[in-house]
Amino acid sequence: MDLSADAKRAFSLQSYAPVPRVEGVQLVDLARHVDDGGALTELGRLRAGALMSLHGFTAQQVTYSELGPGVIKAFTSTCVRPTSGSSRPRTGCSAC
Repeated sequence: MDLSADAKRAFSLQSYAPVPRVEGVQLVDLARHVDDGGALTELGRLRAGALMSLHGFTAQQVTYSELGPGVIKAFTSTCVRPTSGSSRPRTGCSAC
């Protein structure tokens, strides 16, 4: 494409060629779920995410939500502990 001298001074072209990665930085695709009430982005799933301020509580997922006006946000909690004498977890225990 031929641009006039004035256009060449006013505009520039941007390169989309791959750039070198920064050592120690990792790019992660985030899952984003959209519906008529807003959007939820899953930032990460955790292993052994024990919170020092909430003894006995382990976080397993971190999310970010954007809600539309008037939308009510709810959350759930599941307690997973092995049953007595078994290595199989039981869920929804009354201790939660």
